[in-house]
Amino acid sequence: MPAAKLDHVVQHLRRLASDSGAKDYTDAELLHRFVVSKDEVAFTTLVTRHRRLIGAVCRHVLSQEEDVEDAVQATLLVLVRRADSIRKTASVASWLYGTAYRTAMNAKKSAIRCQAREKRSTQRHAEQPVSEAALRELQAILDEEVLRLPENYRTPFVLCCLEGKSKAEAAHELCWKEGTVSGRLARARKLLRVRLARRGIALSAALCAVALDVHAGSALSTAAVMSVLRFGAGEPGLIRAEAAALAKRTLKAALVSRWKLGSFLVLALGTLTVGTGLLARHTIAARPNEEMRMGQTDEQRPGPKKEKPVPIDQSGDALPAGAFRRLGTLRFRHGGGSISSLLLSADGKRLISNTYYGRGKICVWEMASGRLLHEFPGHFEENGALALSPDGKVLATGSAASIHFWDLASGSEVRQLNAPLGDIQGLAFSADGKALASGHAGQTVLLWDLAAGKTVARLPAHHNRLNLLAFTPDGKTLVTGDWLDRTVRLFDVATRKERQQLTRPEMVRGMALSADGGQLALGTESGHITVWDVNGGKIVRDLHGAPFVPGLAFSPDGKALAAAEWDQEANRYAIQFWDLATGQKLRRLEKNVGPLWRLIFSNDGKTLIGGDGDTIRLWDVLTGEERTPAAGNPLSLAAAAVSPDGRTLAYEADFCVRLWDVSAGHEVATLPEEQDGSAHGAPAQSGRRATHWSLAFSPDGRTLAGGRDTNEVD
Repeated sequence: MPAAKLDHVVQHLRRLASDSGAKDYTDAELLHRFVVSKDEVAFTTLVTRHRRLIGAVCRHVLSQEEDVEDAVQATLLVLVRRADSIRKTASVASWLYGTAYRTAMNAKKSAIRCQAREKRSTQRHAEQPVSEAALRELQAILDEEVLRLPENYRTPFVLCCLEGKSKAEAAHELCWKEGTVSGRLARARKLLRVRLARRGIALSAALCAVALDVHAGSALSTAAVMSVLRFGAGEPGLIRAEAAALAKRTLKAALVSRWKLGSFLVLALGTLTVGTGLLARHTIAARPNEEMRMGQTDEQRPGPKKEKPVPIDQSGDALPAGAFRRLGTLRFRHGGGSISSLLLSADGKRLISNTYYGRGKICVWEMASGRLLHEFPGHFEENGALALSPDGKVLATGSAASIHFWDLASGSEVRQLNAPLGDIQGLAFSADGKALASGHAGQTVLLWDLAAGKTVARLPAHHNRLNLLAFTPDGKTLVTGDWLDRTVRLFDVATRKERQQLTRPEMVRGMALSADGGQLALGTESGHITVWDVNGGKIVRDLHGAPFVPGLAFSPDGKALAAAEWDQEANRYAIQFWDLATGQKLRRLEKNVGPLWRLIFSNDGKTLIGGDGDTIRLWDVLTGEERTPAAGNPLSLAAAAVSPDGRTLAYEADFCVRLWDVSAGHEVATLPEEQDGSAHGAPAQSGRRATHWSLAFSPDGRTLAGGRDTNEVD
């Protein structure tokens, strides 16, 4: 690299380090800048931030400094090549941790395969003091167990316990709340404590071993980082051939690992939204049917190459490599979390949804088929605010400190606004599309002039969370509310002053504004539903439903109201339709209804759409029949097991065990739902339904055992 350019990069890095705002650059922002614009400064800043972690992990596995340097450079080469594939950009540290460990293990395995290197390795280990060897072994064991943690627990552990960040710093980096970091960090420590205890090691001792690793830092210089960038871009650079070969093996191993995983076990069970294959490659080859042949390739055959057919499931969605069957469907399935918002495009052809908890994400679906059209990049676990422009062409989403605008048809980002207050929890377009309201955790609403791209007013809403934010169609009134508050506020947009408060004695959980903006429905935690006249500020209907009403929706004509109800004692869910003219109950849906926190009507009012956990479900308003395009399991999978002959899959879903014929691809039996203790003749405990968290077939496949969450085995 030219010396002038290298000096420029070094000077820029020094400016970033001296800048008081440099600490505000998150890993996600740096990674995004590198992926989009190949920003070398962003990449170098990211590597500088985590090179101690990378060097420490490689040194725990490898004993020679030369091998450690090769593994570190190989890890950075993998980052250059695979940066755009990191889906959870807030977990860059966790991704680097795992990649560094796998790269170092590849280097160690290669050394063992080579006889000459094997002899040298033996000599080196013999020269190490016993205490140093034991310390290195303890560090490697901790690395192994940390990598086994679920990512949402591993990420805060790596940041706080291995990189030394405070909980507040980790929360800023991950765009989480500090309480979320604290809770998940405690859970990670608990899991590690149990797993390490099985190996005769105390967690405190393992962490002390990491702290005592005084050589953990990597001596990787800025020039070396730039050489990695040049080499990754295909230019000549000062990269050792061993490091380049090691990076190539790591990339290849990652691809082979994913292929093997898909070959052995691919399930798609309802809301898990992942396909799981049930037989290994040799089993697939032993079954000469068309579905098996779809996975064969012609790459090694002479002559012209044939286009390889892509295997698909019964819904027409592609299967992972090596899989031949998907049990369930990907249609209208988020694959984790709980749906918090539902929006329908103006033409009724696209449905937008987002989830929080677990893996928060925003998706656009084809309404007719439930097929996923787009998944927007970003972190939405804590900040999942979104709004659709009146013409249905632009989707606005909120992140920690920015408002992003996306073209709904192509899924590409078209604009971005920096939000000075951060922590965006609600968004709303005005009816003419010229203004936008954003609700923030600072109990404040900002009004934006979209043409100028700047804020024009601040409204003190005094809500802890601004989950409800809506303009009336005439643009004169802005409605603000909080799921955990007792008050909804009405603001006059012209004067920017609070016009009225609508107060209930209980916390408001479900809220809905009618299409004409004239009525506002509030559902409380005691089951009362009040319908207010927005203009007059008076109650026009007081409806009494189930003990808890988390979701409400007006029909397009404003004549009916749909309410999601939850009977907490019986743990039962239902949908109740109300006639607003008379206040009478209409139809009630109870069969296979799960936890619904969001409801909306289709544009023609004939279909009700609900977010059942992480699954989108549709019902015919007149008949009450479900109209979801693809059938699947609405609730989460708890356990699964395959019979020894590979023909039957048993899994727990909807609080019962289901049996599937793998070859035929359909359900053959369902073991009936039982409540606590009923399997052993004991009385049920308050009607609570028990879940099997483990299943196992006997060697002959004739007996199935299940372990319940009540410490019982069936």
